[in-house]
Amino acid sequence: MNIFDGNMRFPKENAYLNWWFDDRNPDKEIQVAWDFFIMGKAYYANALTSLSLILDAKNKADIADKLIFPILFGFWHGTELLLKSSIILAEKETSTGNTYSKTTHNIDNLFSELMSRLRLRGFKESDFPSLKSILADFKSKNVLFSFMRYTVDKDWNEQFYVIKNEERENTCINIKIFFKKFAGVLDELPLLTEFLGVPYFGDAFLPGELNKENYDKYVAENNRLNEKYKALDEKPFAENLDITNYLLNWAQIHLL
Repeated sequence: MNIFDGNMRFPKENAYLNWWFDDRNPDKEIQVAWDFFIMGKAYYANALTSLSLILDAKNKADIADKLIFPILFGFWHGTELLLKSSIILAEKETSTGNTYSKTTHNIDNLFSELMSRLRLRGFKESDFPSLKSILADFKSKNVLFSFMRYTVDKDWNEQFYVIKNEERENTCINIKIFFKKFAGVLDELPLLTEFLGVPYFGDAFLPGELNKENYDKYVAENNRLNEKYKALDEKPFAENLDITNYLLNWAQIHLL
């Protein structure tokens, strides 16, 4: 059988690629913003689930040494997709006419592009401290977007973590600090993209109302709902489900 042959008898054995993407919006840019929003959160959820399982297992057999690479890719690509979605939506709001590379993978540059639009609506970089912090961490190593995908760049030069000196100093990712900063980004970027998309994905605000004041109200309401979900749902999850199912349920409620 082909992997694209769905199991009609047992639908839970299928992953439906079209499920979230086949109701196409006539505005291509809005559709792409929606696609990137959904897919970006999926990459985040996958990376966070894997990282959480490693931490829960206390990094048994040093498994993080290998799994950190797809986890970092999930974080990077999720961030790239959410930033690109946010730029599309912020440009709809601000109409700056400024162009940017739609194919770039440089998330630091994408964040700068986004902020150039958000500042027009009262936002500051300090409104996103976790994202700003982790971008600075990547920048401190002058990383290429491919560093978690290949050990060499396009010219076959070795990536920064490949040991080349006699001292053989290790290059590490502190997975607890990464988890903490990742969790902080989850509270910032997906919600911002969701807020910017509300006039097109929902009906809470209209174009022209996507300013910092309304964003703060949106965040406050989201926090209130999260506390409600936490009180109603997370205690039964913790008591009745194993760690894998707990994580999947958490991702479904709070992220996906």
